Amino acid sequence: MALFILTTATVALAAPTAGVSLGASTSSQTHYGNPANGCRSDEQAVQLQGVPGSFCAPSCSSSSPCPTDVPSGVSVEPQCVVEGGGAQSPNECALVCDPGSDQCGPMECHKVSSTAGICTYSGNPSPSPPSPSPPPPSPSPPGPGPSGFCDDLDDYLPSFCQCKDVDDGAHVLCATTVLDQDLKFSLLVAPCASPATIKFEIQVDGCPWDYSISAGDDGSVDIPGLSFGIGPLTAGAVLDYTLSGNAEALEIKLGIDACAQVFGVKECGSDITSELPLNILDEKINFGACAALARPRPHLAFLRV
Repeated sequence: MALFILTTATVALAAPTAGVSLGASTSSQTHYGNPANGCRSDEQAVQLQGVPGSFCAPSCSSSSPCPTDVPSGVSVEPQCVVEGGGAQSPNECALVCDPGSDQCGPMECHKVSSTAGICTYSGNPSPSPPSPSPPPPSPSPPGPGPSGFCDDLDDYLPSFCQCKDVDDGAHVLCATTVLDQDLKFSLLVAPCASPATIKFEIQVDGCPWDYSISAGDDGSVDIPGLSFGIGPLTAGAVLDYTLSGNAEALEIKLGIDACAQVFGVKECGSDITSELPLNILDEKINFGACAALARPRPHLAFLRV
């Protein structure tokens, strides 16, 4: 889940409510426990102003990340978002959740902004630990925003290619057969870079080869070691490419072709066989995900008195 930072207003943390005792910690108790049962020695009992409940907050810094042991049933990762003791940057941890979700396990997710909430204990639970629950699912990898790179790209990819979002673009994995030869290759598309780039990667007989293309490039390059047998002919494979424009209108033309000497004349692609060229992309694409990625993400920090 994305970390949001409020820059226009701060939310002060109230002192722990009356009757909330830090108590003695137990070795079996995880971090982020209920202050009513006692916090660990490296935690403070915290209550946010205007937010029901409280929680035990461990300390953190840029060099000391938040402890990751959380109560059973919690499916969000701890984040260093609480500013305590007059600190100029966050120095205590909390569990940031999606408002209205069930990500907090034994706690409740209380809304603090339109897009974020904090997990807190609203009451005094029984001293008995909760029943074990199945481990939470792995968190989804962070995406660039409401529109992912693959959302922009999927409609233009051939059926033998699959797309996966990565932090700065899309990783496209392709597998197909051309002239009885199995081909597996990948594209790392970075449309937000300046200039936009595509990295083509393939393995031929166990030997990896890659070629990087930047916006403004147009041409053909031999793919070392890759060739196709066409009857009596042996045709060497080439990567044909054109990349121009920017993220708002990025023209991508990519294909694998092959050329051979036929009666002393160089012939390529469809002049030799109907199976060539192998077209991968031939489109002008608007990568809206780049605009979402470029937007400043608000910071969510809490001041603790």
